[in-house]
Amino acid sequence: KATFFIITATLSGYIPVAHKNHILLSRLSADELIDAFNDFAALPENAEYRKFKIPKDRRITQKRRYDDTLTANFKETMTILPHGVKEEFLRQAFENSGLGERELCRELFMNEDEIRELSQNGHFVENHTHRHFSLENESVEGIKEELKTSQDILKELLGYRPGVISYPFGRISQSALAVLEEQGFTHGV
Repeated sequence: KATFFIITATLSGYIPVAHKNHILLSRLSADELIDAFNDFAALPENAEYRKFKIPKDRRITQKRRYDDTLTANFKETMTILPHGVKEEFLRQAFENSGLGERELCRELFMNEDEIRELSQNGHFVENHTHRHFSLENESVEGIKEELKTSQDILKELLGYRPGVISYPFGRISQSALAVLEEQGFTHGV
């Protein structure tokens, strides 16, 4: 038996940011993606995002130490950006690269029937949130909505609410732990 942690937004054709990053990095260099993001942030309508300009000459964090500097900086920026900003940039990057999110999603992630089959065959199906947002940086209201949405979808699909969660990016805050406990989760990995 195995445990499968489901990102529920994939069921409606959404590819999570971390996965979009990896897909783009398989097509473009980190250098090209940083240039594309910095050009995006430099647009007059995006002036408020200039503070997120990604440097190429130094690491912005000591996280992701197994990635080269450019890849680490790109991934970390995509993690800390406000959701709307990263979603819009990645949507444009996918479009400019000729990538179809819905088609790729069907190819890369399980559908409802496959998830039900896992459960019916005795595997454990648990929660990995709805859109795979970091629970470290999200607001309490955002965490509650993210978890409620994923739990409702999994309850409808499986007939039960999972009690175990895998933290997106392996990151969690004290306020997120309180929400998880409040919502009935018993274990987190």
